[in-house]
Amino acid sequence: MKAGRVIAWGEDDYGQTDIPVDAQSGVSAIAAGNGGGMALKDGRVIAWGNNYQGETVIPVDAQSAVTAIDSGGNQNLALKDGRIIAWGESDGGLTPIPFDAQSGITAIAAGGTFNLALHG
Repeated sequence: MKAGRVIAWGEDDYGQTDIPVDAQSGVSAIAAGNGGGMALKDGRVIAWGNNYQGETVIPVDAQSAVTAIDSGGNQNLALKDGRIIAWGESDGGLTPIPFDAQSGITAIAAGGTFNLALHG
């Protein structure tokens, strides 16, 4: 996949359209959440915008070798070595990873109030 730059538009209440310099080139994947965005660049996650639930505080584990990202309402997901890294809002069980989703994951998806993982 060819890497590119992130372009954003629309409401900017939380800085969600203010793209960080680091996400202006070399980005291979993007995701948009409630009030923020994420980019994947060289295997590391970049996040910006709303940080009310810690959405822009990237866990150490998501700073290298990440292969996929997604953003839900106020939670973010990253896929690394077949396991999920989750951060942001934990209400309703959004960020604790269920036992059967702690390995062997091939795809992730974050919804407004729930998450999905493809095991296999």
